[in-house]
Amino acid sequence: MTASQGYILLLNQQYNDIKVVQSVLERLRCTVFVAESMEQAISRAGEDTPYLIILAGNHPGWAETSVHCLRQAIQKVGVTIVALTDSHSPSWLHEEDYSGIDGFLVKPLSGEILSTLVQSAWAKQACA
Repeated sequence: MTASQGYILLLNQQYNDIKVVQSVLERLRCTVFVAESMEQAISRAGEDTPYLIILAGNHPGWAETSVHCLRQAIQKVGVTIVALTDSHSPSWLHEEDYSGIDGFLVKPLSGEILSTLVQSAWAKQACA
């Protein structure tokens, strides 16, 4: 992936391992923007549409209204939004609480999983 193909928006809300995710994405030659709040993510996505958004950290920050606002700011189809969560976290099992999210990345992550996700998200937006 190159910068001319878009970027990945990482929402980091009190997530300690975000540097690992960011590092893997940069090794994949992805342009990454890290937002520290949902408001900053919405603002950035409204200015320049990413092809992939990864929500990391604070689960209450993924409230349906916040994700809806993020989708409205984008105003473009084909953007993939996934939530990064722990495998032992019970809250990721309740899918109805996360409408607007396309899926979940469950830790531990591998470079292959991130690479596949990035390629899929980029292709989805390119075809939309």
